[in-house]
Amino acid sequence: MSDQPAGRPHYRIYSQMTQSAFLHVEDALAIGKLRLFAGRYEKGKGASATAHHYLDLDDARLLFTDLAAGKVPITDEKEQAYVEYKGSGEGIPVSRILKVQARPERVFFELSYGPGEYSGEGLGEGAVRPARGAQRQSVTVALSWLEARKMALAVLAHLTAWEVATFPARIATRLAQQAEEMAERRALAPEPRAEEAAPEPAHPAPTERPSARPPTATTVPAPAAQPAPEKEVTPPSPEPERADATAYWQLANSEAARNAVDPAQIKDWALKAQQYNRWDLAIRRLKEAIARSQ
Repeated sequence: MSDQPAGRPHYRIYSQMTQSAFLHVEDALAIGKLRLFAGRYEKGKGASATAHHYLDLDDARLLFTDLAAGKVPITDEKEQAYVEYKGSGEGIPVSRILKVQARPERVFFELSYGPGEYSGEGLGEGAVRPARGAQRQSVTVALSWLEARKMALAVLAHLTAWEVATFPARIATRLAQQAEEMAERRALAPEPRAEEAAPEPAHPAPTERPSARPPTATTVPAPAAQPAPEKEVTPPSPEPERADATAYWQLANSEAARNAVDPAQIKDWALKAQQYNRWDLAIRRLKEAIARSQ
């Protein structure tokens, strides 16, 4: 059974072939990942089964740095292996599991996939829990420690070259993101009241000296200046705020929002919107997050 997605092929950083299986490490850095592609084959008949798995860069650095040093990072104490859960697919989710297990003479890479469930709590960000009782397809490739270390060093060298080549562009992108975040914070900040905004004079106004001439009978004293009455500020009607808040939580409780956005992020946006009365910005951010995930 093939698990090769359609689309443009990836650049292969390293390939390892055995008598009945292959393992490719491919460049998917355009989306910030590495792609593992493995399969079983028979000579003269082609591949009988394939599977792929995407590694985040932080996880890839950890895994291949330890492999280059002759060890495997342990994330599953029961399996005594590096185990990573991911998922993909539209409509029906697909669960993907990568397991890397060390033995005294060999390292085993197992890539498996099958039907999954969206409730992947406790398995890591972006994880999909394998559906219970569902049949799964898997491909296992065994490498010697020498082959595994060669592969790890080649991958780390490729990552270093990519980081150097893309450093200016990544810094420019990050600075643009920070500028956008600062602009949003200024938009959410409450406006200062008029009393606070009016600057105080640098020097006190000079007091008028009394006239030396005695007042005449026709002199009429000027009326004392009366302070201007303070304008009453009518508090804003709570109806629009409640309507915006209701619209936000209706969107947040939708299936699209639950699949696309971390619940902690949804609560954080709601707290900021409630503090500054800017539910419109919270709704916009939630819609953008849903759109990016589709």
